[in-house]
Amino acid sequence: MSLFATDTSLLAPAMDGWNEQQSPERPAEAMASLLPQLVSDALQRGHVRSAAMTFELAASLLPFDHPAMQQARMRLDQCAEADATLQQRQIAGELVIIPSLTGHASGAPLFHFGVTEMELGHPTVMAFLRDEQDTGAQAELRNFLEQALLHRDDYIDLDPGAGAGVLSARSLSSGRVVAVTDDAVMQQLIARNARHLEGVNAPEGTASIELVNDIAHATALVTPMRTVLHLGTLPVSAIAEHAAGWSDHAIAYAWDASDAATAFYVQQELEQLGASSFVMAEDESGLSLHPFRIGCGAATAFALSDRFVDTLGGD
Repeated sequence: MSLFATDTSLLAPAMDGWNEQQSPERPAEAMASLLPQLVSDALQRGHVRSAAMTFELAASLLPFDHPAMQQARMRLDQCAEADATLQQRQIAGELVIIPSLTGHASGAPLFHFGVTEMELGHPTVMAFLRDEQDTGAQAELRNFLEQALLHRDDYIDLDPGAGAGVLSARSLSSGRVVAVTDDAVMQQLIARNARHLEGVNAPEGTASIELVNDIAHATALVTPMRTVLHLGTLPVSAIAEHAAGWSDHAIAYAWDASDAATAFYVQQELEQLGASSFVMAEDESGLSLHPFRIGCGAATAFALSDRFVDTLGGD
């Protein structure tokens, strides 16, 4: 007898019981229970024609007004509408439109980043496109926003680049979102991508992104409300005059930690403002904050005020 064989006489009682307990579903009932998820899974993987074919085959078993058919049809319609919106953007002159690497729980991207032919040669845009196709532009900042930003939090970006952090924050919070740039091309690009986002995925009640030209204007908008302030590569001295009065604010400073030579001084200066620095790290339980150490390899660190730390995990 093979090592993998079993005496069938030993299985007979169990097999008899199993046969008696099974009540095969009719094909229509099986399809009704599976259809919405089958269509959703196919669409999330980009298998649009497969999703449509599954729906058509289901129509031979289920009436069109069946709840499962209605749910599947709604998801197909949503996909078609989103695709039509992207096509209209391309017709309007956006040469490249890519979905963000980060997404909602449903699988939909947080935002779509569109670029015109004129913008395509801008070095900031090219840097974003290359990073987004790799590990994600400003990945650590965006991971932090997904983990820490609450629905009504404010986000102020003093070094927005092409707007990855700004667009992420706008898609996650209905609070104030401000970007500081005096680059006319970046102003146009961020504003246009934000307009499309606000019509698709932004939280209900979301206001438009505010674009300002100078840091003083932006920092004057910081309030006691929970706020994430992206310093980026700017020195702490750029905000020191204003930050001295923020001791009672729930504020997090996101700062560029990629240069070990300057990171020590930035960390110390932010500690003087009452904010301890952390990095985002992934372990078996997922992403979490760990104390920042020089040379840890993080590109972005997050200095959190005591009040901000107290609100982590809250609503």
